[in-house]
Amino acid sequence: MTDPPAPDSVLKSALIQRACADVRRVMRLREDKPAVQALLQKGCVGDELSASLNAAEKEVEAEILEVMHEANSFLMGWGQFIFNTAGEMVQNENTRKLMEKYPQMRMEAGK
Repeated sequence: MTDPPAPDSVLKSALIQRACADVRRVMRLREDKPAVQALLQKGCVGDELSASLNAAEKEVEAEILEVMHEANSFLMGWGQFIFNTAGEMVQNENTRKLMEKYPQMRMEAGK
């Protein structure tokens, strides 16, 4: 709560950044879950890690619902659109980082 209140454009931008962070968390959980399950089956890790992963998934689900609710408070239907936008932004960011590393990777491969 600020005085004067923040403009809607700033609030929307912050909400999109929050959605991007959620998309990154979901991607990370999707990457980590198979490895944790494999380690759990082999007995390399305890059930606590699996329970922790499940708790993290539930926490992210709740966060996503909250972001969607806030997005819909700005404009009905924006809740779904915001995550489409956030997914594209995260993918673009990942591609840009890879392209920035490309000249160095190419130089190292040539050695």
